[in-house]
Amino acid sequence: MAIASLYWWTTGLAINLQQSQFCDLDRELLMEAKELTRFVGEVIRSHELATGLKPLGTHQEIIAYGQRQGFDFSEAEWNSYYEREFSGLSVGIQQKVLGADPKHWSWAFRQLTAWRAMLMEGADSHSG
Repeated sequence: MAIASLYWWTTGLAINLQQSQFCDLDRELLMEAKELTRFVGEVIRSHELATGLKPLGTHQEIIAYGQRQGFDFSEAEWNSYYEREFSGLSVGIQQKVLGADPKHWSWAFRQLTAWRAMLMEGADSHSG
């Protein structure tokens, strides 16, 4: 009887420890994503910050730009954020995102839904 009780107690402890570790990991990921989410939102609120996206043509450039502006997020965090959002898009929107010309001023804006919403009608024209 005592052995069975000890087994259930240690099993319960292991499960609680494992859940605690996952909760800590989730909390850590949320904190990291919080800074990236702040960057995404600040681009929407700040004309100056948004204007800085115009010459960018790669995800690495977006990441470096955000970091230079004082937002503390990593490439892995950006990739996870982007991929999670991208996977939720319709196939048609995914094709538009993938088909965007990286040399066009609007390329960086097309990478995230929140930023695409900033584009005015006609932003698809390829005039500078």
